[in-house]
Amino acid sequence: MDSIGIEIARVSEEIAIRPPGSDEVASLSIPDGVHVFDIQRTFFTEERPVETARIVIPGDRYSLVYTFRVTEDADPVTE
Repeated sequence: MDSIGIEIARVSEEIAIRPPGSDEVASLSIPDGVHVFDIQRTFFTEERPVETARIVIPGDRYSLVYTFRVTEDADPVTE
């Protein structure tokens, strides 16, 4: 986003775990019984959302790991 002059201020992710749809079973080569991570990721400037992505990945092949920087001058996020 920097290359097009948009400064990202924060990112939000909503994560759900669910059974895959039939199209996802085929395209992701998922065996019976495997659920997927359904991630909706949104990038925000200080004023507004600028991009949203929906990411679907097999739950038997990935783990989700998050690291957060905590600083005294950080503004709390309220939604």
